This record gives sequence, structure tokens and C-alpha cells, in this order.
Amino acid sequence: MSFLTTTTEVKTKTTLSPHITKAQALSLLHNDTGMLDLNPSKITYTLLPPSTSEQFYTSVPDAHKPPTIASGPISSLPVYHITEHQGTFKDGEAEVQGVQGGHWKGSWIKRFVPNELAYQTSVQHIADGMISITHAPMGVQSVTTWVVHDSAKEGEGCVLEKSGKVWSNRALMPLIKGGLQGSYEKLAADFVVALEKMVAEEQKPGNTESKAGEEKNDSGEMKAGERAAVEVETVS
Repeated sequence: MSFLTTTTEVKTKTTLSPHITKAQALSLLHNDTGMLDLNPSKITYTLLPPSTSEQFYTSVPDAHKPPTIASGPISSLPVYHITEHQGTFKDGEAEVQGVQGGHWKGSWIKRFVPNELAYQTSVQHIADGMISITHAPMGVQSVTTWVVHDSAKEGEGCVLEKSGKVWSNRALMPLIKGGLQGSYEKLAADFVVALEKMVAEEQKPGNTESKAGEEKNDSGEMKAGERAAVEVETVS
């Protein structure tokens, strides 16, 4: 790593509602469209051709390149071109809302990209979650890893851990760090909302999974729509 480049890391830990299964959480994490739609700032996202993937991963650190045997050729990994609104929120709103899709952003971006922001994101589906890698303007890169753990105790929900690492030049890093933790917390909370909505849809009458969901709710566990607690751990 160059002396001019530095990194920062953040984590969130979310305990899901007991009625939500690990398979359901993974179903949303492995739904690229569903995950991209968590970003309210996006204008468009476009799946790029396979040749883009090989070029994209030439600048990804070796530790975050996928195993060629387990995941198949790098050309099989999707890369999306994403365009977002910039400068459309009032002060304060942008800092809270403008980070959900890219994970790496914070209030700093509106100082340098006033109108629209374009970047590339690649997605890797893994057995216990998902990895999202982003190449952003001004040399900013990020790796965000989502992992779903089985519940530690009977009657408790699964645990979703989201960790992120961001690389940038040293001049930008203080601005990035300013809003990064808050952006991760909000994205984790928005994921829970989307997940609970998905599960509620599955449990509607006529759905093959609705009966099992109703039985769990009758047992006194947390019902769909009730919010999961978010516990935040900061990594220095």
C-alpha cells in the first residue's frame, strides 16, 4: 500500500427477529436487485458485460479476489454501473441518506460531486452472505462483507454482521470517516426493514410458507414488522 493511501474499517451487528430464518436473510442478500434497491439515491444501475469483471478485479486486493474454483471464473461475477443523485437532499439529510448504496460514502462526496455520482460495484455471493466491492471516483475503494450467523441461543434470532473496509488517499479519509459508521448503521436497519417486508409477503395466506410463519408467531416470538435491535461495534 502506498504511503499516500490509508484505510478505515467499520462494523455493525444486527440481531434479527426470531421468526426470520437464516435462509430468508440469505435469500435477500443473494438478490442483487433487492440489495441495490436499498439505495434511495440511485437513478439507474446497469449490469456490465463479463469482460468488465476481469478488468474490475485487476485493482482489487488479492485478499478479496474470489477463489477461482469455488466461485468460478472472475468473468462470471457481476459488475454493475450505478448512477446516483447528488445534492438533492437538505443539509443533514444527505449525510444520513446518501451512503446507503455505496457504503463507502459520507457527507464528503457532495463537496466534490455536486450533481450525479457514477461508480462500479461487484457482488460475490458466498455461503453465509455476500461481498460487495466498490470502485468509486477519486480512487476510493471499499469492500463490504455481510455474514449471517445462526442464533447462539434457542429463541433468539440469527445475527447479521456487516463489516466494511475503505481505501482512499489520506486527504480524503477524515471526511469519509465522518459519516461512515452512521451510514453502515442505517443500511443495516434498512436491510432489516426490507427483510421483514419480504418475510411478511411470504407469510400471506396462499403462500406455501405462511403456515410455518404463523406457527412461530403464535409461540410468542417477535412478529413480522417488529424491529430488530442493532448493536454497533466500531473497529479502530
